[in-house]
Amino acid sequence: MKSNNHLASIAQLAIKEYPLRVKDISFFTKATSIIYKVLDDDGKEWAMKIYHDSSNFDDNIIELLMVEQLCKEKNVITPNILKNKKEENVTIIPSTDKDSIYRIVLSEWLDGIDFKDNESEQYFIRLGELIAHIHNATQHITIPKDIQAKKWDRVFYFRNEVTVYHQDQYKGVVSPHFISIMDKAIPIFDQKLKKLYDTHSKQLLHGDLNPWNIKISNGTLIFMDFEDAVLGHPMHEIAILLYYYREHDQWDWKWIKDKIISGYQKVSDIGHIENKDYEFLMMARLLNLLNFVLTLDNDYADFIEKGLVQLEEYLIRIESNSKL
Repeated sequence: MKSNNHLASIAQLAIKEYPLRVKDISFFTKATSIIYKVLDDDGKEWAMKIYHDSSNFDDNIIELLMVEQLCKEKNVITPNILKNKKEENVTIIPSTDKDSIYRIVLSEWLDGIDFKDNESEQYFIRLGELIAHIHNATQHITIPKDIQAKKWDRVFYFRNEVTVYHQDQYKGVVSPHFISIMDKAIPIFDQKLKKLYDTHSKQLLHGDLNPWNIKISNGTLIFMDFEDAVLGHPMHEIAILLYYYREHDQWDWKWIKDKIISGYQKVSDIGHIENKDYEFLMMARLLNLLNFVLTLDNDYADFIEKGLVQLEEYLIRIESNSKL
């Protein structure tokens, strides 16, 4: 991504493409993409997403297909997309240096507090119900033939994702032991991910259902950020959420899983999935993140150290079980 000043100018250019009278545009946050908060003359707030370089047009189209479908689903609340003056969901703005383009989406701003640190038994059960409604709705999405969705059938399933831990620039960050454990784990996980993917039904999932992408507004759960939409089995979706409670001080992931499944089963049958499969998928996410965090600006040394220990212990355990 470019500098904040450069992106601010892109935001100013992009907003001119929308049928709005704008009072203010301000930087809000940087996650995978950049979010600006837009205030129009009527006092309505909007979220402008400037997609990160790592996303591509196929990802954007699939995200928008999901949001459009879910906005028709009365049980699920997610921000509506505002079309630009050309009646398009995605606005293209060329970079001022002409070496790239920016893809922008404008959606309504929905306020709420993070699900994280505001969990309860009833919220977990309700979350299960709503995840089932999301999955029921996404079953009706037809992906255009020229659009390719991501598939969680391998550890590194994001587009153009590589094993950055092998690159010279990270030699001072990762140890030879880290590289050895990662190299050992990846083919084991890839083989089982492919088997799970091939032997279970699959559909479009949110793909990043973490407790920061779920908001609570007056007791109602709101779902945000479908940018990581991926093809997989519904248990993949639940495992992604459970990952964030795997080592939690307050919540036990198996208990959470039972509550979510109890809510899910009120709406749709997910079938019986063993805890070991959920645990495997959580570890697969950890393995992906151990590689990904190396590319981020913050210091993730503690996360890498703890994650490597967890991964190594898991490998020892599954090797022991395979010998029984």
